[in-house]
Amino acid sequence: MQQKRKKEKSRPFVAILKEMLKSPAWLALGNAARVAYIHIKSKAFSRNLEDLPLSYGEMESIMERRTFSWALKELEEFGFIQKVQRGGLYRRRNLFSLIDDWRKKTTTDIDLGKARLKKAKEEIKKRLQWHK
Repeated sequence: MQQKRKKEKSRPFVAILKEMLKSPAWLALGNAARVAYIHIKSKAFSRNLEDLPLSYGEMESIMERRTFSWALKELEEFGFIQKVQRGGLYRRRNLFSLIDDWRKKTTTDIDLGKARLKKAKEEIKKRLQWHK
């Protein structure tokens, strides 16, 4: 009689497609945005890529709130995530959906996105200086 082998379960992991790693959108992301994306994607079970929760509190041990906020803006701008539900003051959790719009982004789109993000960053800096 043959002995039945127990099938070992693989350890949890987060898969990142090679196609994504080589895309202009991924290359345009900052390191904080890449880390945030991996953490958001780690919340996905099987093929459910919608309503993934990730709070600022969970990410505080990894990066500052401002850095996390900026990373989310980058991920939204370059087509990796979409905010499904806004949390914070609304006493709800932030929910995100993973999307594949990054595949459609051309280098021109990336340049426009970088310009929009740069302008937004300058406006934030002006507001912060005004409050001092």
